[in-house]
Amino acid sequence: MRLPAETDSINVLVNYGRYAIARVRADPGVKALAGVLATPHTALLKQIGARNQAADALIDAEAVRDFAFAQFGEVVLDLGRQAYAHFGSRKADGYLRLFPEAPSTLAELPGKDRAVKLGALVKEFKAAETPKAFAPTVKVLGEWWEKLQSAQGAVEAAEGALEKERKAEGVARKGWFDGYKRLHAQLTDKYPSEKKRVDGYFRSAAGKKKAAPAPVVTPTQGGPAVAKRAGESA
Repeated sequence: MRLPAETDSINVLVNYGRYAIARVRADPGVKALAGVLATPHTALLKQIGARNQAADALIDAEAVRDFAFAQFGEVVLDLGRQAYAHFGSRKADGYLRLFPEAPSTLAELPGKDRAVKLGALVKEFKAAETPKAFAPTVKVLGEWWEKLQSAQGAVEAAEGALEKERKAEGVARKGWFDGYKRLHAQLTDKYPSEKKRVDGYFRSAAGKKKAAPAPVVTPTQGGPAVAKRAGESA
C-alpha cells in the first residue's frame, strides 16, 4: 500500500481516496467498511469547495478594489492638471501643499503607505484653503475615496475568510489521513495474512520510468559540425 504523504497535493488525496472507496464498495465482503474513509473524504471535498469559494471571493474583492483605485487615481491626475493650471507651476507653494509628491507616483505606493498618503491627500483637498474651482472634482475624489475604503475593507474580510477556510481544510486533511489509515487497519484485521489482497484495495504509486539511454551520435547523424569534431571530413 502507498500511503499519500502529508505534502501531497489535494488532487492526489482526492484520487487515492476515491479509488479506495470505490474499490472497497465493489467488494460485497468489505463494502460496509467504505464509510470509514468515505465520511472524511466527503468532508474534505466539501472543505475544498469552501476554500475555492473563499479564494474566488477574494479575487472578486481585489478586482473591485483595484477598479476603485484606478478611478480614484484618474481623479487625482485630473486634480493635478487643474492644480498646475491654477498655480502655474509644480513648484508653487499652493501646488506643493496639495501634491508634495507627483500625482503619478501615488499609484505605485504599496498598500499601507498608499492608504495613509491618499487619506492625507483627500483631507488636504477638502481643506478650506483649496481653491473653490476644484470643488466639483474634490467631491468626486471624496466619493471614490469612500468606495476605495469600502472595497479595501471587503478585500481584508475576504483574506480573513480565505485563511479561515485554509485552516479548516488542514483539519479536514488530517481527518482524511486518519480515515485512510483506519480503513487499511480494518482491512488488515479482516485479512491478517493476505497483505497483497489488502494492498489491492488501495491505489498503487505510479512506477518511475527509467530514463532512456542517450543516443550515440555518429558523424552522419550529427551533420558536418559533428563530423569535423570527430576528425572526419564533412
